[in-house]
Amino acid sequence: MTSFDSIVAEIKNSLKQYDTANLIDELSLIDWTFKALRPFGNLITVKNEAVVSIIDGKGVLPANFESLRYATLYDKGWVESELSTDELQKSYFWKERTEHTNDWNVCGDCVKNYSEKTIVEKIYLHNKETRFHYKNPRYLKLSRHTNKDAYMRGCQNTKIESPFEITINNKMLHTNFKEGEVFILYYGLELDEEGKPYIPQSPHERLENYLTYHLKRKIFETIWMNSDDTGIEGKIQYLLSQEQAQFTLALTDVKASTLTMKGFYNIEQMNKKRTAVFEY
Repeated sequence: MTSFDSIVAEIKNSLKQYDTANLIDELSLIDWTFKALRPFGNLITVKNEAVVSIIDGKGVLPANFESLRYATLYDKGWVESELSTDELQKSYFWKERTEHTNDWNVCGDCVKNYSEKTIVEKIYLHNKETRFHYKNPRYLKLSRHTNKDAYMRGCQNTKIESPFEITINNKMLHTNFKEGEVFILYYGLELDEEGKPYIPQSPHERLENYLTYHLKRKIFETIWMNSDDTGIEGKIQYLLSQEQAQFTLALTDVKASTLTMKGFYNIEQMNKKRTAVFEY
């Protein structure tokens, strides 16, 4: 995996005069990276989890969301905050989610058994811990108006009959209920602790090369649209031609590596690495 910061550092080093003039915006680079890698779909994604808060019938999906695997509606239970804890792996920010099923019975004239499933989301900020408890899970039906690219083949929500319905549109989750917490299992780019994307390594580094040319072109286009520097057009055309050539090569490489045993092994290792953060 290649870190986003290393690619940005290479771009800034090659465009020093623009970086010195503060013409390179990292937030824009992050957004452009997600969009530039979207055509590769699930060939370069890993499993992720998130809780999406629904307000007035809609919620914002994670920036790295690509396709849904499963979604469930939970009620917000209770919050435990400012809990002292040992520093976890020396990380300043850490997030962990676990699923529990609580069983108990009531004794009296008769015995009744009860069971309640909850999700506990723990957020660590340095040596402080906050726990969010979610309960009362309900199945969600995925609307047929959702584009097929927004969910995985075999997504369980396409087969569910439920009065609670969701629709995915342009990184937004729309619902037929006003409020709630939707737990989602989805595929997307792997992120670092700051929410920046990791760039999957491809044979001959063609995926990285494609992304570098793309980001440089976007930088020059932004400068061109906000200035009178007409000489920059030639650079944009050059970068666009290189970007298109590298995209074709990168797509071929990614498809080929995914279809090999090594490709399957690498994906499995990335998934294990991603899910390991939820374990002690």
